[in-house]
Amino acid sequence: MQSILNLIRWKNLLLIVLVQLLIKYALLEPFGVTITLNGMGLFILILATLCLAAAGNIINDIYDIETDLINKPNRVTVGKSISEKTAYNLFFAFNFIGVVLGFYLSHVVGKSPIFTLFVIISALLYMYASYLKQIPLIGNVVISVLVALSLIIVGIFDLLPAITAANKEAQITFFKIILDYAFFAFIINLIREMVKDIEDIDGDYKAGRNTLPIAIGRDRANKVI
Repeated sequence: MQSILNLIRWKNLLLIVLVQLLIKYALLEPFGVTITLNGMGLFILILATLCLAAAGNIINDIYDIETDLINKPNRVTVGKSISEKTAYNLFFAFNFIGVVLGFYLSHVVGKSPIFTLFVIISALLYMYASYLKQIPLIGNVVISVLVALSLIIVGIFDLLPAITAANKEAQITFFKIILDYAFFAFIINLIREMVKDIEDIDGDYKAGRNTLPIAIGRDRANKVI
């Protein structure tokens, strides 16, 4: 059980839970804006987000086995305490649950098309782990956008479906506030990802990856950060 918790990076997932709860109960509800999700709806949204994030963490570790054996050998889970086959099974299971919950919730709020957002997130997490993270800066930007989306998605499901002609201005104002927080999260995570690339430069180089510090050198990458 502990190996699975480490694989899905449970501490990072707890941060997602905390941020989404704060947006709902410290930003939106205290100011009396019109909302869509009740407690159960928020629970489903959080669970869907966590499942997709957990799946992303798993597939990332699967593709990072070679580099992690060099960069952090004591923290490698896949291939040691958890087999690669089991990791793949968990990846597919979490993805399936996350997408199904997103499909259900989008119908509950009466906005079926936004279900595609969960499919896009799932696809981007796989593309990031398998290919995009090897492209200088592009992978960093993509994963940072996905982190920002974990905040924005609360506004998408809780604020936007409740917009009427009478409350439109207030709803949009609070959605813009969420976007401000999301932009901050994007920038902070982008910096974090570039720092990680510098820390992991040895393993990435031996694996044939072309991250930013490999492409332009450590000194220049530090200046970008």
